[in-house]
Amino acid sequence: MTPQEHLDLAERFMDAIQAGDAEAVRACYAPDAAIWHNNDGIEQSVEQNLRVLRWFARTLPDRKYKVSRREALPDGFLQQHVLEATLPDGTAWAMDACVVVRIKDGLITRLDEYLDSAKAAALTPARAPDRLYGIMLQLIDAWQSRDIERVLSHLDDDIVWHYAAGAMPPARGKAHVAKVLGRLQPEMHDISWRIFAHAEAGERLFVEGVDEHRTAGGQRVAAPYAGVMEFKGDRIVGWRDYVDTGVMAQQREGQPPSAQVLALIERPPAA
Repeated sequence: MTPQEHLDLAERFMDAIQAGDAEAVRACYAPDAAIWHNNDGIEQSVEQNLRVLRWFARTLPDRKYKVSRREALPDGFLQQHVLEATLPDGTAWAMDACVVVRIKDGLITRLDEYLDSAKAAALTPARAPDRLYGIMLQLIDAWQSRDIERVLSHLDDDIVWHYAAGAMPPARGKAHVAKVLGRLQPEMHDISWRIFAHAEAGERLFVEGVDEHRTAGGQRVAAPYAGVMEFKGDRIVGWRDYVDTGVMAQQREGQPPSAQVLALIERPPAA
């Protein structure tokens, strides 16, 4: 792409964001694009980023992006802007930001945004819904990718994880959690951790889903479960998984899931 084509994409992208047009924004992203913000250090997927955009469109309907600088880069573009809006309580608000965008084959593959974290904190009382769920989705992706270190990056040092609440003693602290994950991983292949429903209350996330995998011997294991995660900032400090270990043991021994288990685990996942 030419420098002008990079700038043309930048204009289409920002016009779509200004309009709150999530599908037009999606059309500018590569499917596996990563979006990072300096205030939390977390990479978002395209879907997570679009959820935030939809929330912005509802919460800050009069928002306006004032671009002060936009320059083409060999592989993308750089932009400085001020986001102006009226907060839900009527307060006038403005935040300086800078984005560095990478482009490949006409689509955005990565966006790094640097913003004023003090100004961003003003949005916390009316924070975007599903923030905690978005963090959990990143944790799920890390576990399904068999990346224990990335799983641990989402956990507080003092985490208490009840990985089979009531049936097994909890893992206390990151080092203990790492040992449990290291013990589980060799027996878990083709992991498919799916969430059917989720809700947030303060710094607590509630989920319902299914933990499915294949054992090293090829047996399919799929168990309905419910979980509760408690957060301190963006890190999980308390985690309780409620699962029927008897159901899992039966399937490891080769017994097929019962009709009532199938009815629970074959529902469509949450968006």
